[in-house]
Order: sequence, then structure tokens, then C-alpha cells
Amino acid sequence: MRSLTLVLVLSVCAVFAASTDLGEVSHGGAAYVTPGPNGFLDVLYETIEFDYGQLVNGIATAPSYGWVSADDFILEEDSTIEDITYWVLVNSTANGYVHRFWNDTGGSGPGSELDQAAATYALTSTGYSQWGYVIYECDIDLDPDHDMDAGHYWGASWFTSGFWYIAVANNAWDDMAYFDYGGSGSGPWYSSQSQWGTAYGFFQIYEGTAGEPEFDPPYVEGMDPDDGEVQVPLDSNIVFHCVDAEHPVDTGTIDFTAADTTLGTGRALGAGSSNRTLAGDFDFDDTDPLDIVCTFDPDDDFYEGDTITNTVAAGLADSKGNEMADDFVWTFDTWSGVATSTWGAIKAEF
Repeated sequence: MRSLTLVLVLSVCAVFAASTDLGEVSHGGAAYVTPGPNGFLDVLYETIEFDYGQLVNGIATAPSYGWVSADDFILEEDSTIEDITYWVLVNSTANGYVHRFWNDTGGSGPGSELDQAAATYALTSTGYSQWGYVIYECDIDLDPDHDMDAGHYWGASWFTSGFWYIAVANNAWDDMAYFDYGGSGSGPWYSSQSQWGTAYGFFQIYEGTAGEPEFDPPYVEGMDPDDGEVQVPLDSNIVFHCVDAEHPVDTGTIDFTAADTTLGTGRALGAGSSNRTLAGDFDFDDTDPLDIVCTFDPDDDFYEGDTITNTVAAGLADSKGNEMADDFVWTFDTWSGVATSTWGAIKAEF
């Protein structure tokens, strides 16, 4: 059984065989799919779906040890990259993580560096292991999201310390992985074909939003009772929807208050007072992350003739950070459903 340690030894003793996978990119195994598997992000690029049976090796990436590994990806539309997924075999925990991007040289690997994107990552065991290492799914969250034009690019993980082997398969769908042995990411770059006589490619997925970036914030609709409604029963709950057209609503930004803003008390002594915030239980149903159904259940019934003012505070946001700029406010009036009589009418009956 070949170990990954042996792979690293072979990388030093480079075998400069002629490459068979340079030049024009083949899209034969790449995927462009919308919507993405989570229902909200587009799969902007996917070399090949991870399959343990297709894993043939692990390629080291450890800048602090003098090793940078990169593979290419293609954006067919202007896109916003939000998440990246690799499959990795972890030798030591990465620290100071960022994700780097390079332009393409037209068939000879990465060119000049374009950007470094701040990112965090999470590792989830696949349940598989190889060469004595557990294979993890590595989910990388770019923060902030990264806008890129349509085109051909290269990407790589980068840490100030740590050591990963990125899981690879034999490459038949795009340009192969390239390596910078100096650890700087500025070259010279060498292809896997020139090093081992094999065209390796990462298992990798880029997800985000295809097309023009979307900046529309979420909004409130579907209020029950509705704005301006009268004769609302005293035991009513308050229901409304926080909705976004493209991205999940960030439920942590929902800030709701209901207040009795009746002009003058108009009540018997001790029955309560106007301009008071109502206490109650607030809950939401996020079954559909694009349409959060919110319910406020007051601790006490409303009073007869109340005017209830409801406010969803500005700052309601979606998962991309697009925020509602102003408070959303609506009001309704209550009624017990029992007809009332004036003192004059009552006296007339006797």
C-alpha cells in the first residue's frame, strides 16, 4: 500500500514527463447547475462529485512547509462565490486560513495572483479513511462573499501553519492541479503531469450566486391582522411573514414589537394604559428559509377598542447581509364582538 509520505518524496524527485492535459479546457466532466444542492446557492463549478472509489491520492498543501497546491475552476457567468468544498486528509490543523485566487495563463497553470479572500472552514468526517488518514469534507465559507467575473481561474487554500492533503482523482475534465514548491504562490508552478506523469485534479465545488449580484433586502408581508383592519377579536395572535426573493432570511435579525398605542385610555380605572409594549411569546417557522412565518401570542387578551401598532425593526437581513433600511409598521383596532349601548339608550328601556 503506497503511503502519502512516499508521494511527497516523489514530488522532490520530479519526473518531467510531457503533459497531455494542457491548453484548452474541456468541460466534459465539469458541471454548471442551478439551483445548488441546498436549494439557494448555484453550483458555479464542480469538477466531479466526490466518490471514495475514485480517490487515487492526496496532494499536500502546506505553505508554511513550502508547498502550495492549486486547481482551476471556470465561471460561466459573473458570479458571487460564497462557499467552496474540498475533500481533505488532515495531517495537522490549519491556522490563519484564507483562500487565494489566480488568473489563468492559457494552459500553463496559475498566473498572477488576483486576491486573497478571508474564510473559515469546517471539517466533517466522511466515514472513510485512506493511508491511515480520515477523509473529511472541508466546507469553506468566504466572508465576505467574493465577486468574480466570468472566466477561467485557479484557487487554493492558504494557511500560516498546518498541513493538508487535498483528495484527488485522475483528471479528465479540466486542467490538472499545479504546485509551487517555494510556498509563496507566485511560482514557478509545476503540473502533476510533470511531477508524477499523472494528471491529478481536486474534488472541488464552488457555490454562490450566478449572474449579477443581488442586493435586495428581505421584506414583510402577509400580516394577520392586516394593516388598517378593525373589529379584530380580543384573543387574536399576530402573524406576519419575513420574505426574501433569493436568499434565506437571517432569523437572528427579526426584531418585532407590538404596542398598545390607543389615544387616551378610554377604560375603567386600572384596566391598563395606552402606549405600552405588549408581553407575549414570539415564535417563527423556518421550514421555508425564504418565507419565515412569524407568530406573536400575547400573554393577555387585547382590550376593547385598542389600537395595536406592530413594528418589525430596520435591519431585517438575508444571508448575504442585505438589510431592510426602515422599520416596517402596521396597525389594527380591536373589538370584543359585543354591541355596546349609550347610557341614554339604557335609560330609555326603563
